[in-house]
Amino acid sequence: ELDKIANGYDPSNPSEFFDYWFKRFEADALKPWLYGKNVLELGGATGESAFLISPSCEHYLIVEGSRINCEIIQQRITKVKVVEAFWEDFQPDSLFSDIILFETLEHYSDPVLLLERCRKWLTPNGRIHISVPNGESLHRQVAVAMGLQSTPTEVNPGDMSQGHLRNYSLDTLTSDVVSAGLKIVYSRGLFLKLVPNAMMLQWNKELLYGINTIAEDRIGDAAELFLVCEVQ
Repeated sequence: ELDKIANGYDPSNPSEFFDYWFKRFEADALKPWLYGKNVLELGGATGESAFLISPSCEHYLIVEGSRINCEIIQQRITKVKVVEAFWEDFQPDSLFSDIILFETLEHYSDPVLLLERCRKWLTPNGRIHISVPNGESLHRQVAVAMGLQSTPTEVNPGDMSQGHLRNYSLDTLTSDVVSAGLKIVYSRGLFLKLVPNAMMLQWNKELLYGINTIAEDRIGDAAELFLVCEVQ
C-alpha cells in the first residue's frame, strides 16, 4: 500500500504537485529552530524535505516504509542514511537532537503513541518539529459552504487516497502533543488557500511566498499547522 501511494506522489515535481512548495514552507519554518546535530525524519517520501534540510545537519536519518521511496532518496541524497522500516518497528541506536514529523501524524493509527516514542528518542532539550494539514483551513471551510462536505475536518476521498486517517484542527493537534508529554514552544500557520492545490500550480513564487508570510499569524485558517515541541 505504501509503494502504491509512493508511485503516485512526488513532491519534488513542482509541475504536478503543489506539495513542492509546502516542503519549502516547512523547511523555512523549521530552520530557525533546528539544532541539526543528529536528525531523524519519519516518512521521507522522495526526499524533498531532506534535500532542503540535510545540508544544515551533521547527521540525517530517514525511516521510510516504502522501498520505492527508500531507493529514490538514497540515489538522490548520498549524505543521508535511509532505513526501510515501519515506524512502529524502528528502534534507534542513538538519541536525536531533532525529530521531523512532516505530514506524518495524520497517517498514523495512534499518533499519541508515536509522539511518546519520539519523545523518548530525544537528547536533553531536543525538539520535535511537526506539520500537518489543517482540517479547518480556509479551503475546507469553503467546501462546507458549497455543500461539498459536512464539516471542515471530514476525511474526504482525496484524504483517503493519500492515506490520511484524520484531519487535525489546532485544538486536536495540541491535545495529542500535550497528551504525549510534550509542550509547544512555537507555532505558526503555513500558507492560505481557497482553491485546490492543482489550481495553484502556475502561481508565481513571489505570490506564493507572500501568501505564506501572512499565514504565520493566521494559524486557524492556514493550510498547514506547524509546531515546534519539547519535552514538558
